[in-house]
Amino acid sequence: MAEHPGYARLAATLAASAVDLDAEVEQVAGELLELAAGLAGRPDAAVRAGEHLVAMVAIGEPWDPAAVLAAVDALAAREESAAGLIATRLAGIAGARLDWPQGYRSVVGALRRHSDPIVVEEALDLDIGAARV
Repeated sequence: MAEHPGYARLAATLAASAVDLDAEVEQVAGELLELAAGLAGRPDAAVRAGEHLVAMVAIGEPWDPAAVLAAVDALAAREESAAGLIATRLAGIAGARLDWPQGYRSVVGALRRHSDPIVVEEALDLDIGAARV
């Protein structure tokens, strides 16, 4: 569906909804890396996928903080904007829900040094309070 004009954002949302954020670390990271790879060149769709992941955490869907952190770290290490945009959104909601533990602060710091300036700006917009990165 993603390759058809007009459906990439819908496909991104559907793919994001299939990610099990409460699975084992390797599975969460693998699913999110695959999601980001499928959205290469479509930052708008990556933003939509990231927003859906935020909504999943916000409404109380089960998620494993350690698995999500590992996945966000893996995404942040990628140079593609889709990976960075998904990482930024997921780090933002997870970090805020956990009151910004060091691991999430560190990944925000890495995202603020990302190679893509759009990702950098998105990461700079995250309010981590007085926490230092």
